[in-house]
Amino acid sequence: MDHRCYIAGWDWIYFANYFYGHKPDIETSRVNLGCAVSLVSADASCVYVFGTGPSLSRAAERSFNDGVCIVCNTIVRDKEVFDKLCPNFVVAGDAIYHFSFTEFARVFRSDLHSRLKESAAYFVYPAVFDVVVQREFADVSEKLIPIPIGLHTNIDINLLENFKLPALGNVLPLLQLPLACTISKNIYLWGFDGRSPNDKSSPFWKNSSKHSYPELMHTLNLSFPYFFEYFVPNNDSKNYIKTFHGDLLDECLAKAESNGYTFEMLHPSWTHTLAKRYRGKN
Repeated sequence: MDHRCYIAGWDWIYFANYFYGHKPDIETSRVNLGCAVSLVSADASCVYVFGTGPSLSRAAERSFNDGVCIVCNTIVRDKEVFDKLCPNFVVAGDAIYHFSFTEFARVFRSDLHSRLKESAAYFVYPAVFDVVVQREFADVSEKLIPIPIGLHTNIDINLLENFKLPALGNVLPLLQLPLACTISKNIYLWGFDGRSPNDKSSPFWKNSSKHSYPELMHTLNLSFPYFFEYFVPNNDSKNYIKTFHGDLLDECLAKAESNGYTFEMLHPSWTHTLAKRYRGKN
């Protein structure tokens, strides 16, 4: 149990690093990222970034072969969609949902392991979680790219030059956008539906049941109840969305856009920051 501490999941990870004296091989990881980017970006005109919203089910209706594909975390549950997208990178970055001892996290890692073994995808994640990843993914070690979290908040950083993720608390700005910006200046987003004003059940935003583990959510709530009480009191996600996908994300995107990057939603979104980057073409 988390004993009234909303960052308890992270504390478990910090303890594991301390207990095992684990030190990620950052220099090898840096080289691996450079090789991976060179390999996948040679003929790519853009980057497609995928979330786990319900609209992800429609992604299989079109081709994304003209760009590099970056998918996030529990998309690995759906082998059919994963194979259709043929992602170049998978990312995950949450201590509770992805790297904890809960059944939710264990099943996610099992599915991730299977997808990595079956595909050419690389796995990119914050280096603090390497203590868990190296233990369970040793047989696909050549596909693992741990990256330290820095002190900056620039999503348009070139990770090949500055090998530090931004200190931002959600998978989109923390991992997906910095990786995308390292590869291309043309970035498209799919699967970031947000949360409808009439949605009273989603803890943060709406996820596709095919691309998450709703039947295992109770294992997260049982082990880390205060995490949810803190971030979504009385199931109110407005503050969380405003914090992580609101003004700060909008400022980060606007700054990157002023430096020549373009970000376009490929379908409508309830999240204002992303909705205003939808141009109504799909």
